[in-house]
Amino acid sequence: MAQRRMFSKTIVESTKFLKMPLTTQALYYHLGMYADDDGVVEAFTVLRITGASEDDLKILVAKKFAVVLNDDLVTYLPDWLANNHLRPDRKHSSAYLQLLREKVPEAQVLASSKPKKDNVEINGQASARQLPADCQTLDGHVSGKCQPNVGLEVEEKSIGEVSIDKYRREVEEDSEGKSSLPSSSNSNLINQFIANYQISLNNTQRNKISEYAGRIRDDRLIIHAMQEAMSSNRSNLKMPFNYFEAIVKRYIAENISFEDIQHQARVISGNQKHQPIEEPMPEWAKRSAEERNVKAPPEEVDEVRNMLKKRKGGALNDTD
Repeated sequence: MAQRRMFSKTIVESTKFLKMPLTTQALYYHLGMYADDDGVVEAFTVLRITGASEDDLKILVAKKFAVVLNDDLVTYLPDWLANNHLRPDRKHSSAYLQLLREKVPEAQVLASSKPKKDNVEINGQASARQLPADCQTLDGHVSGKCQPNVGLEVEEKSIGEVSIDKYRREVEEDSEGKSSLPSSSNSNLINQFIANYQISLNNTQRNKISEYAGRIRDDRLIIHAMQEAMSSNRSNLKMPFNYFEAIVKRYIAENISFEDIQHQARVISGNQKHQPIEEPMPEWAKRSAEERNVKAPPEEVDEVRNMLKKRKGGALNDTD
């Protein structure tokens, strides 16, 4: 799966999109990041990782930004091709492609094509048709400076001579396996989060995360600690590991659960509205402005003056 995704301003700056709650908009971005090359994503996994609610997903469905394909919340994003432009020779078809065609027959699916000669090696040597260095971007896409010759395809070779699938697997395993947790860990959600946000970790840090995950037994807490640590970094390009460790150790020491985190977030955001305190209004406040400004009769004025005399122990001047 690609490590970079795009979003069209036509979609995310539309009135229909901006009228949705911010939590729903955030969920749309996360679904787009986790979607495969056909715009299909396992929404349940994303909900668990981000802590979003199914109500946000229901809003996306109601607004036609998403289509749920089955009870497991496998979801299709109809605006996928409006957001993303993929090269056919780099596209990997979705594992849910058959399900997508059954549930959404009108869905536009980009057909994958045979890999070009520029993208493979033959007998361990680079192909003679390789693209110039300035034709490729850092993520492997072709820049606007030049385009590959579409007609030049890899010559048919025996499996012993050319193994494109093996080459692709080795490249993907080399690029994606660097920041994954040890194979003994079952933390699939954590590994997905690390891969999608391209968090750079050394072996010691990966082992520590695996150890914390085993102690806490809730991957969502580990991911939330990563998000909080990354939010403290202004560049948001790397995770301060010491800060992450401090957060996780606090969770363990205080026995904090993910539900506690969600409850605290709802309180802070004001989702839990307190009942207003009802107090009776005093009688004088119920009078009109004219009634409150009427001059008191002389008897009441004298009575008030006498009270003040006794309190202050002195005489008052007879002035109005």
